[in-house]
Amino acid sequence: MSDASWTLNVTPTAAENYEAMTRVGQASLRGSRRAVLIAQSLFTGFFAPVGATMVFWMIMTVLGGIPFADLPAAAIPVTLVVFGGLAFWLSRQGHYLTAKLTAQSRFGRGYEATVNAHGITVVTSSSHWHSGWADVSVVRGGKTTLAVGISGIVIPLPRRAFLGPQDADEALCEMLEWQGAAQ
Repeated sequence: MSDASWTLNVTPTAAENYEAMTRVGQASLRGSRRAVLIAQSLFTGFFAPVGATMVFWMIMTVLGGIPFADLPAAAIPVTLVVFGGLAFWLSRQGHYLTAKLTAQSRFGRGYEATVNAHGITVVTSSSHWHSGWADVSVVRGGKTTLAVGISGIVIPLPRRAFLGPQDADEALCEMLEWQGAAQ
């Protein structure tokens, strides 16, 4: 087993938290879990905009606007696209808000993370947490972060906290090896 070790002072941004959450979520949601997520996305991404479109045009008609039967051919498809875009944006904003709240929390605002062959240790001003590689379900690398997923918890390790891009890539390779060997 490698004796490599990284001790990082981590202050993740909301964007880094979001990327880490997304990477771990994509890797974790496979099979039937993925099917449920796709069904939920289709439901909220299609049926909510369809309902909003119909309600919008009914309200417009009731308020004395164009009668429903006299709407231009493109009115409903255009309105559907607008409400679809709004539904997508609102969904993304909900996830981003969670990432932002995490970055502002006492635990997520700043911590020291030590990554080595024994696992990952996170130390804040008021807590100390260690997890061995056997408990780590997912390790992923993104553009701005490395992400460690443990039982629904995501620990972002921003690439900027490493000595440089090569150091971050080496850490990712080691973490993948350690996690793979522990499974």
